[in-house]
Amino acid sequence: MVIKEAGLCTSAPIPVTIGAGGALLANVTQAATSCNGAADGTITVTPTNGSAPYQYSLDGGPNQGTNTFTGVSAGSHNIVVRDAAGCVSASIPVTVAAGATLTGSATSTATACVGVNNGTVTATATNSTGPYTYSLDGGAPQAGNVFSGVSAGTHNIVIRNTLGCASANIPVTVAAGTTLTATATSTSTACVGVNNGSITVTPTNGGAPYQYSLDGGTNQSSNVFTGVSAGSHNVVVTDNFGCISLPLSVTVSAGTALTATTTSTSTACVGVNNGSITVTPTNGSAPYQYSLDGGANQASNLFTGVSAGPHTVIVRDNFGCISAAITVTVATGSTLTGTATSTATTCNGASNGTITATATNGSAPYQYSLDGGTNQAGNLFNGVSSGPHNIVIRDNFGCISAQIPVTVAAGNNLNATAVSTSTSCSGASNGFITITQATNGTAPYLYSLNGGVPQPPGVFNGLAAGSYTIVATDAGGCTSGPIPVTITAGPPINLSLGKTDVTCFSSANGRITATPSANATAPVQYSLNNTTWQASPDFTGLVAGSYTVYIRDAVGCSNSATIAVGQPTQLTASTSQQSVLCNSGNTGKIFVNVTGGTQPYSYSLDNINFQPTNVFNVVAGTYTVYVKDANGCVIPPINNVNVTEPALITAASVSSNATCDGGNDGTITITPAGGVSPYQYAITGSSFQSAGYFNVAPGTYDITIKDVNGCTYPVTGIVVGLTNNLTYTPMVDPAPVCESKSASLQLTTNANQFAWTNAASLSNSTIANPVATPKATTLYIVTATLGRCTITDDVLVSIMPAPIPDAGPQGDICYGKSYQLQGTGGVIYSWTPSTYLNDATIYNPIVIPDKTVTYILSVKDANGCSSLVTDQVTVKVTPPIKVTIYPSDTIVQPGAQIPLHAFSAATDYTWTVASGITGLNNSYIADPVAIAPAEGDVVVYKVTATTSAGCQGDAYARIQVYKGPDIYMVTAFSPNGDGKNDVFIPFPVGIKQIKYFRVLNRWGQLIYSTTELNKGWDGKIGNTEQPSGVYVWLVEGVTMDNKIITKKGTVTLVR
Repeated sequence: MVIKEAGLCTSAPIPVTIGAGGALLANVTQAATSCNGAADGTITVTPTNGSAPYQYSLDGGPNQGTNTFTGVSAGSHNIVVRDAAGCVSASIPVTVAAGATLTGSATSTATACVGVNNGTVTATATNSTGPYTYSLDGGAPQAGNVFSGVSAGTHNIVIRNTLGCASANIPVTVAAGTTLTATATSTSTACVGVNNGSITVTPTNGGAPYQYSLDGGTNQSSNVFTGVSAGSHNVVVTDNFGCISLPLSVTVSAGTALTATTTSTSTACVGVNNGSITVTPTNGSAPYQYSLDGGANQASNLFTGVSAGPHTVIVRDNFGCISAAITVTVATGSTLTGTATSTATTCNGASNGTITATATNGSAPYQYSLDGGTNQAGNLFNGVSSGPHNIVIRDNFGCISAQIPVTVAAGNNLNATAVSTSTSCSGASNGFITITQATNGTAPYLYSLNGGVPQPPGVFNGLAAGSYTIVATDAGGCTSGPIPVTITAGPPINLSLGKTDVTCFSSANGRITATPSANATAPVQYSLNNTTWQASPDFTGLVAGSYTVYIRDAVGCSNSATIAVGQPTQLTASTSQQSVLCNSGNTGKIFVNVTGGTQPYSYSLDNINFQPTNVFNVVAGTYTVYVKDANGCVIPPINNVNVTEPALITAASVSSNATCDGGNDGTITITPAGGVSPYQYAITGSSFQSAGYFNVAPGTYDITIKDVNGCTYPVTGIVVGLTNNLTYTPMVDPAPVCESKSASLQLTTNANQFAWTNAASLSNSTIANPVATPKATTLYIVTATLGRCTITDDVLVSIMPAPIPDAGPQGDICYGKSYQLQGTGGVIYSWTPSTYLNDATIYNPIVIPDKTVTYILSVKDANGCSSLVTDQVTVKVTPPIKVTIYPSDTIVQPGAQIPLHAFSAATDYTWTVASGITGLNNSYIADPVAIAPAEGDVVVYKVTATTSAGCQGDAYARIQVYKGPDIYMVTAFSPNGDGKNDVFIPFPVGIKQIKYFRVLNRWGQLIYSTTELNKGWDGKIGNTEQPSGVYVWLVEGVTMDNKIITKKGTVTLVR
């Protein structure tokens, strides 16, 4: 301890020791239970120290003031004692001994048969003191020692007395009765695929009346099943005791398959659908139905208008038997053929040939077409051009021949010749051309010169030297090829000049005389310095100087010569010239150099207008220069000062054609003349180049020539043509294909670019051989291009439409019934899913579904084409109707009237006795009244409820007859909503009132309570389901004579 004073001073800790008192002790005695399992032992506790009053606790339970514990079970226990001072003893162990074990025995009677629960068990207690209760397999205890309605097998009995003593499990075995057996016979179906067989069942033991079920279907009272399909089936028999046989296997054989034979007649020719097929059944039962290639059924066995090729026939007889598909081939008739002859055109280029076509087989009247043109009745074609052609013939049956090739020859070319006469000299226009009479044509003839207007004369005159082209045309329009002809120029005329010098310096008495050559044509004219022309060859009054004399004769021939007239030396002058750069230009110059005389000099070209400079800017020509000095002295004019110019630039052009795929492989060659070389050349839209050769595409071009002085000359309208070298082979239509399938288009050509129509259905619309996948028959047109050249062709891709499946009408059946599907639209069938189907590959399979199913149908037709769409049919299955009976399991006294209540959506009810003795007031209403038989009997009623649609459902009610008064309880229940044992309910026998019925969980919590008769617990607290397990129940009732019956026990809830 620590001491602290008021002044807050504190002592050092002072140690103090408190001693412990003695432990609380007690003595314990016990009294054994009355028997093994009873809880009626006692324990007495006597404290040996401590302070009273005391408190006592058993096995950790609550404290009590009394020192004696009663109702203690056998076994080990612990006591704890508390005194008034709060002291607690250690646990004091004590063992309560168990009394003698309750024992007993049990005997049994067998069930009527395997699977029926109508055995009995009888229990007998062999020691201890009654009264006793008995429980079977952990079920509710009962006062009676006999258990009825027991299943075959091993069971356990437990016996209890009022002291709570319970025996160990007493095993007892209930034997199973003899298994119900039967025999069965069958009759076969009429044929494969027809469900008209039958099965007859004969029970060999058990108790009548019997119920019969085929392949798990609804029970029936008749032992004969009709309308049965071929194949293996199972029959189950149920007797009056509820005994059920094992499935009895029986096979219904299939009848003979329906067969038939066929004959056919061929078509008239290839491509015509007028064949026929006749079908003859070889067995089966009339009348028959016939189907061709999956088409509609018909009563006639003759099919007409049939195409050539393989076909499929199916026969159906009066029983609905269907033959296998019978393949028959209709042959193809002969191909239509013919010949063709021709007459040539009158000349090359004319379109006046003829073609005559002749059919060599087939049936008249015929139709004829030329080169794919319109059909005509006549076999003669007029106005035909020369070259290859094709004829196609069609006959009265629509048969079409292959193309018949025929060539129309071309007539001879029109010929003519031309002769030219030269001009008298260079520069004259007096040449002419004479044309001889044309040959190989029809007179009269016309002639044209250089593309001019044709004219009848055969002579063209007044022509200059040069190249010309003649074309002849006859009365029939035939033309000759271009006839080239050239007119040459004659020899030039010459002249010689004589002169007389001036007598003195600056005199003007000089003279020139011209003498022409002998080939000049009079009259002749002369000109001095190319000025005035005169008839006289003499020129007088001339000053000294150089002169040019020009001469021309009557036909335009000309020449010139130069001569100088001398003078004494005095004032002199000389000239020099610079030529004009371009013809007709003004860039020429005259330079004058004067010596002697008196400066300054003056210069003139006309002796009127003088200038101080010695340079003259002039056009081309011959000039006279005048000079005078400062004193007015003159010199003779300087004549014949010749300023030259280049000749006018001219040119000739030659061109060659371009090809389709050669790019710019056409050519133009220019040959220039005149001007001053070297030349340069420029084609339209380009710069100048040194070569006069051009590679070009087809077209019309202009070319400009430029000489070294920059002078230009245009050559216009040069035409470059096109030579077509594109080749191809006409296309052939491919074989028809199924819808959605592909065909390869084959075009043979040297073209390198392609454009197909209907490109959306092609693999590539820009190649020669695309793959076509059209949705319908389609004509494809291709344009093939090689450079600049194109051709157009077409090809037809025929589409065989995909078959369209029809899955037939929707089905609506009751649970356990069959439905036959009815598919159409093909010859091969495929149903999915195959669940519940007897055959998923036939058009009419049978289905027995246990739930609603949707089947999808796809088909193939006789051409092997698959359907692109599917059809579906839903077989709606109405589930078995739910039927409940109240009460479904009850215990009554002998002779009691039990109102039975059937609940369902049905309209009709039929009650039968599954086992026991019949005792209903009406077997065909929903609420009959049953009369309980003798004590110990068990009656099971079966109600079959039928809706207006014919759908059914079953339920059972079990009535046990016990002697009362008593309250019976089941040992287990399963509230799963199946209408069987869903409610845990007391079964009162001879009880007029339920004072209480309570259910407690394992912790002692009250979870259900009622005072109403025929009310029970549904396994829930409110709306919450309780878990599986063991629950405790308590019930108390009042008998008809006002006695009280109280019972308790446990029940197992099973989920």
